[in-house]
Amino acid sequence: MKTTKTLRQIALATATTALALAGTVASTGTAEAAIERAVDHVSIWDDEPLYQGWYIESGSTWMIMQPDGNFVVYQYGTQVKMASGTVGCGYKAVMQVDGNFVVYSANGAACWSSGTYGHPHAKLTVTASGTSGVYWGGNDIPRIPHSSNPGPVPGAVLFSSDLY
Repeated sequence: MKTTKTLRQIALATATTALALAGTVASTGTAEAAIERAVDHVSIWDDEPLYQGWYIESGSTWMIMQPDGNFVVYQYGTQVKMASGTVGCGYKAVMQVDGNFVVYSANGAACWSSGTYGHPHAKLTVTASGTSGVYWGGNDIPRIPHSSNPGPVPGAVLFSSDLY
């Protein structure tokens, strides 16, 4: 009887530990809630956060909320296309339901903003061709020419080195 009780306690402790570990693993890494993965792009929207260490990527381009608090867009692994300049301030980056992409501190203060509020359900998007930014104006990602200098895109604010 005592052996059965001990075995039950061990089984319960093992199950609890496994669930806790699964929750920890599931809560780190890439964003997974309001996310769209397609062949040529990845998007997040509607208050989806990127916590420190979380990222989205498509092709050779990725956006990461770095552990140092800086939101950065990289291409080809190390080429910085854009940085928010929020080292030491940024805790999480949020693609808000109002269309604004904001980097917040741990106490909730805004460290940086894309200035794209007023475009409900806009999407933070990274494309396989290397373009990244906030897009709005329908369910489709605006068609972007596959070149190093795509020019202005209607319904978008593009992230690039000339924007910071």
